[in-house]
Amino acid sequence: MNKTNGFRLVVLAVIAVVGLVFADSGAALAQAPEGMSEAAPMKEARAGHTAIKFPGALVMVCGGTAGGTSLKTCENYDVKAGTWASAPSMSAGRAYYAVTYLQDLQIFFHPCGTSTPDPRSGHTSADMYSYDQQTQKWKWQQIPPSQRGHAFFGTNSVMFLNHPQQGQATVYVPLVGPGTDVEVLTMLLTQTGGGSDVSWVDGAAIPHARDRHSGVPLEDGKVLVVGGYAAEAEIYDPKADTWTAAGSLNINRGRQAAVLLDDDRVLVCGGDLPDHSLLVGTCELWDPKDPGVWTRAGDMNSARVDFSMVALANGMVLAAGGQDGTGKPVVSAEEFWDPDTTLWTRAAQLKTPRAEPTVTTLGTGQVLICGGKDGSGAALASCELYQPQQLCAPGSTKCDGKAAFVCDSTGMFFMKVADCLNGCQDGSCIGENCSPGARRCKDAVTKETVEECAATGDHWVHVETCDEGCEYDAATAWCTGTARPDAGIPDTGHDTGKPDAGCVPDCEDAVCGQGDGCGGICENGACPEGQVCDPVIFMCGEPKPDAGAPVVDSGTPIPQTDGGAGGGGSAQPAGNGGTDSGGGCSCAVLGL
Repeated sequence: MNKTNGFRLVVLAVIAVVGLVFADSGAALAQAPEGMSEAAPMKEARAGHTAIKFPGALVMVCGGTAGGTSLKTCENYDVKAGTWASAPSMSAGRAYYAVTYLQDLQIFFHPCGTSTPDPRSGHTSADMYSYDQQTQKWKWQQIPPSQRGHAFFGTNSVMFLNHPQQGQATVYVPLVGPGTDVEVLTMLLTQTGGGSDVSWVDGAAIPHARDRHSGVPLEDGKVLVVGGYAAEAEIYDPKADTWTAAGSLNINRGRQAAVLLDDDRVLVCGGDLPDHSLLVGTCELWDPKDPGVWTRAGDMNSARVDFSMVALANGMVLAAGGQDGTGKPVVSAEEFWDPDTTLWTRAAQLKTPRAEPTVTTLGTGQVLICGGKDGSGAALASCELYQPQQLCAPGSTKCDGKAAFVCDSTGMFFMKVADCLNGCQDGSCIGENCSPGARRCKDAVTKETVEECAATGDHWVHVETCDEGCEYDAATAWCTGTARPDAGIPDTGHDTGKPDAGCVPDCEDAVCGQGDGCGGICENGACPEGQVCDPVIFMCGEPKPDAGAPVVDSGTPIPQTDGGAGGGGSAQPAGNGGTDSGGGCSCAVLGL
């Protein structure tokens, strides 16, 4: 399924996002026009740094260079307050490195990079961070150094295999180049964010040497590696440690930008030729359905290197920043790409032209553009916010046949709320209705509960009583103190986050048992008589007295605060199976 369409059809809770905003204002927000505005500057000027967006309202920026010195400092941007605050520093100064993010556990890695102004001087140190949203505190751990220095590497991906009964996950972080050297970090990771049995091992050599290439994590847990002055593209499988061919670019390029689209295709644009004689303004598309072919996808208005591309909530792609053929920041270079026409259109321009900036989607529809180099080559501390043209007023509703839609909180698209059994009027279903499979938090007499819309779409079913309260996002709901449904420890399905890797039970039409060689979760062995498979811990146990009791309610889902996912800022639909309050477990292998 097209990820954008799936997201728009499934996410019921977004109507609650706008509901929270409008409850205070009493009216829907007006559509915001496209524009670029100044944001609060970072505490330190940076170029060659990294930025990560967390599922909440937080962006973390680390490292980079300033005045020839590699920085080890980090700082956080509060999306709601629009302010910066200091964060724990890395163990060493590093720039021009790829940050590797384990989204479901909110853990990320800062490996290698450069410690001197010479980009060839890759070093070996590495750090691991985790962030607790509830306590708003960081955990930091220095991990063993790699065997060789890596900088400008392109395999920016984490793969992990879950072991929910032990509360652990095996993590693989592959690094590449420049050159053909591949190292893989292996680690046994606990839910508390601690790492043990950490080591770097030699991985299978990449078939073609590369430098300043792009690594794009794919939906199946593999990584597409492209560019870096090698025409041939390749796919790395971290689990099997193998490389397979993925066709060849029509133009051999390096220092390009690449982005994963919401339909699983990959867009590659810009860069320069291997002899650095000419900048490239063309774009090419790779489709996993035809992995041996690259097709032309329009020409940018401004050829450039050292720039960034991000996918926006409406499916468009924004290109920002970069250098021209003289080594100066490209002026009036911001533009966006339409996947339907493959045409580039000029966007609102940066107030300060900059090369090597970080470009981060915020989950609000806006994009944060920070740092980089100015025309003299000096690092910048300034930041800017890009607001795309909204296509609808957030919170506005409409009917399309018998279906009800609401404009999402970013104003980028209408999202399907429900198929109305009794018809739709003024953007709402006539009579009681809900979207099958949707989950919500519900206030009970003494405690909150999690409820799920029945397959019939006409009533809500009790799933779980929450001892500590109920949490939610724009995709689903879960009890505080337990892993969210798409965190993988455990996975109860019906989520729109990235599908979990490894053996993940889906509790549908099967049975529960002990270890089976794929994470110790499921096997073809029935639960003892009188017991059921617990959909929370995926083990056999006594039935809960409150399990499965139907609840008929026409209430509105609880408001959400952020519809984005970490890193890229756009939520992805899952391929997980459904839930069952007493049917048993099955074992499914899903890729991150």
